Amino acid sequence: MNSKSTKALSPEDLLRRLSLSKFLLKEGKLALERHGTYSHGLATSLFQDATEIFLLTVGMHRNVDLGQNPSFVAVLNKIVALVPIVVHHKYTLLRLNKARVMFKHEGLTTLDRNEVITFAENVTNFLTDVCATELGIDFTGVSLADAIGHRRTQNWISQAESELEAGNIDKALQKASGAMTIYLAHSFRHDPAFKKSRHRRHHWMFPSPRKLYTSNPSIEVRDRNSNLLSKLIQFAKWANEYIEISSDRVHLLARGVDVSAFDKFGAITPRALVMPDGHIRVAEIDAVDSPTVDDVRFCIDTVIDTALALRNNRPPETLGTQYSPLRIPVTCNTNIIVNPQMSELEHIREASLGETLEVHPDFQHFPDSNYLPIIQDGDVAFVSKDCVEQPSIDSVEDANAS
Repeated sequence: MNSKSTKALSPEDLLRRLSLSKFLLKEGKLALERHGTYSHGLATSLFQDATEIFLLTVGMHRNVDLGQNPSFVAVLNKIVALVPIVVHHKYTLLRLNKARVMFKHEGLTTLDRNEVITFAENVTNFLTDVCATELGIDFTGVSLADAIGHRRTQNWISQAESELEAGNIDKALQKASGAMTIYLAHSFRHDPAFKKSRHRRHHWMFPSPRKLYTSNPSIEVRDRNSNLLSKLIQFAKWANEYIEISSDRVHLLARGVDVSAFDKFGAITPRALVMPDGHIRVAEIDAVDSPTVDDVRFCIDTVIDTALALRNNRPPETLGTQYSPLRIPVTCNTNIIVNPQMSELEHIREASLGETLEVHPDFQHFPDSNYLPIIQDGDVAFVSKDCVEQPSIDSVEDANAS
């Protein structure tokens, strides 16, 4: 264990470490279900790893100097001294660590299954209790996607994770593709090239990476029956698309995106489009493809990593963008939706009584009489007029004047 830094964790780093702990816990439970020769020992090691990374995270969150290469027991003792609730879990965690040492260092492979099941329950309770009391976070809902700060994208990532949990690989990939497309449209909404060619950039290059690998722009001049002019036009179109894709790559590289992972994502996932009314149209998975669970996990991770890179490397001109100074209170709980014109309404989140919402500056020009346009995470969204105070032109002028 290497932990000499006492630098406080950023919210993103905190979520990243908690997500890792949650992943290790989940992998331990999966290992326990395999009933193999080493399954019980592997599960025990993973449970201990999940606990260890969590203890280190709490220590870093508390800005504690844990020293160079501290042992599990040393870290546990320091955290117990700081966080009283950990005392209730200390004995079970020490038993877990002892079992892990017996497996990893002494080669004992006959760990009792019932005891390992108890380890799974104890570690789950420990992580859930301490995460809530010490960090104020619901461990069961931890996801690095929470650091993105764009609720609609986060919703689609959550849906992808749910589909993966249910074993629906194709649906999970469709949700991941939709999530990526939503965030690209959101992130580049201020880009002049995006506004100039909005239709193309709504879906960006999906599935252009695959097309790059499979397209053949060569011209067969030997075929006397071929139309050379038609072939030249086809080649010119391909070359123009290639230039556009290369331009997109420059945009992504400039914002810190891992283009290699991005290309692989595009080759795995189906094409997704943002339609004029805002809904996401995702193609079916190609029948010749056989995506795996690991493919889906890779794609979900790539959406999150790409979104975080784009968020953390925003151009300066977009950082202070404000649509309207006018805010109105919510008078009853109601859903914020993408667009009331969608055939199936997509909910972004619930607005709570007493919350204030940012009104779109051109609200009076929207035709729908039942919904008010607002700004949610930088994008246009809608809320029922029955559940908010109604703005007026005078209120906009007063807000601008102030």
